[in-house]
Amino acid sequence: RASQSAVLVASAQGGMNIEEVAAKDPSAIITTPIPFAGLSQEKALEVATKLGFKTDEAKKEAAEIFSNLYKIFKEKDATQIEINPMGETADGHVLW
Repeated sequence: RASQSAVLVASAQGGMNIEEVAAKDPSAIITTPIPFAGLSQEKALEVATKLGFKTDEAKKEAAEIFSNLYKIFKEKDATQIEINPMGETADGHVLW
């Protein structure tokens, strides 16, 4: 609400919902405002890096997922879109 824009909210802590993570460890929540023009590749990669994706390929895949989710969010006039879980495979790819 403070940014009056869509926000990408993410956490690398798995196994619980984002509200539980926020209550136990607010610093574990990554909140990224998205301007009306959309989520830039740079910002999407920044979030993927903060989440701890290890390989460049996984970071790129995660960033693409974030960007595509925002596009769907706008196209469908959604209130919220959620992925849980999302993770990196042993061979460096992203599953969701």
